[in-house]
Amino acid sequence: MTFLWESIKIALRGLVSNKMRSLLTALGIIIGVGAVIAAVSIGEGAQVMVVEEFDKMGGPRLISLSRPWGMYKDGRWQRNRESEFLMMDDVEMIRNTCDHVETVIPQVSTWPRGSASYQGRETTANISGTIPEYAQVRKWQTVQGRFINQLDVNESLKVCVIGHKIYEDLFVDQEAVGKELRHNGLRYTIIGVMSEMGSGMKYMTDGFDYSMFVPYTTVFNYNRVDRRLDSIICQSTDFKDSELAIEEIKAALVLVHGSADYFEVSSPAEAMKGIEKVTLIVKLMLGGIASIALMVGGIGIMNIMLVSVTERTREIGIRKAVGARRRDILGQFLIEAVTLSISGGFLGILFGVGLGKLIGVAISKGWDQIDNWPSVVSPESVIVATVFAAVVGIIFGVYPAMKAAKLDPVEALRYE
Repeated sequence: MTFLWESIKIALRGLVSNKMRSLLTALGIIIGVGAVIAAVSIGEGAQVMVVEEFDKMGGPRLISLSRPWGMYKDGRWQRNRESEFLMMDDVEMIRNTCDHVETVIPQVSTWPRGSASYQGRETTANISGTIPEYAQVRKWQTVQGRFINQLDVNESLKVCVIGHKIYEDLFVDQEAVGKELRHNGLRYTIIGVMSEMGSGMKYMTDGFDYSMFVPYTTVFNYNRVDRRLDSIICQSTDFKDSELAIEEIKAALVLVHGSADYFEVSSPAEAMKGIEKVTLIVKLMLGGIASIALMVGGIGIMNIMLVSVTERTREIGIRKAVGARRRDILGQFLIEAVTLSISGGFLGILFGVGLGKLIGVAISKGWDQIDNWPSVVSPESVIVATVFAAVVGIIFGVYPAMKAAKLDPVEALRYE
């Protein structure tokens, strides 16, 4: 243990006495480890951000059912010309036959989507017809008034709950509940204002803040006389049951339409799998680039250790003359190489943390759809980076250490 500590102190003294040479030698390690840490932190940050956004929209138990505009058929994408559409019959069939589906929510929009106005002010507003359970499933609260209730649905009342952006654009800081706004020629009484949904990935949540929620029966009676649904949102009984729930939903669609191929059934769990695959590919690509940098850094360490062996030939001869064994010399130079490599690794970790945060800020500033791209440095990535740095030091430090250990003490003492 004493030998190990003394060897580390000698290595550290060498690093401090030759600061610039040590820094240039470890530069490859610093860049390689920094690249690994930055890549992992950005990738992990993306996953955290997506999970948070999905959680805002209802979490991983949600399953979305829609009729896609296009279909992949006969080896190419084609417009969906099928005459089958989602109707309330589908909602009832899913409710009655799917044991792993807890909640079923119809959704219907008005056409054209249009805008909302109040006392000369106007803003974008997309009407979404739904049922009372919608807010609960979306984990969304009102900050003024209430959400629609079953009486509103049964009576097809012209009432609405507005998204937070609509409230900010039309009412600023006024009380909105009880006031009337106009949308596509119809007047709606405001019964509630939703809390702000949008943050992080705006393209996923901004649409919610510009939504007006009304009873779906109101949309059917005043706008969508075809009574077609745009989508159906289902919530599985448990996250683990999502795949079973999807299979049951498809079976229910077959009972109503004869086939489930006309429709698209998706869930956040499936989207997360896709995101994880993309993130893994990016990590592997950046990891490959970082590996090259680590290899270059390792070659630099080997080079400087060979120089060190040459410079300290007489020292090695003296140590051997007073009884140092080959393994002592081998251990000392190997420890010095590993110390140099790990020191570069620690600097690389600091560099990678800073680089990751800088990239996150740059993405947030440069991409207006992202409010705040997080940079997440996991303990695992720090441990892996440190181990990699140590392994590089061992691999590229073995040859110089063996060369030092094999020196003949007599020849070494003669060396000038």
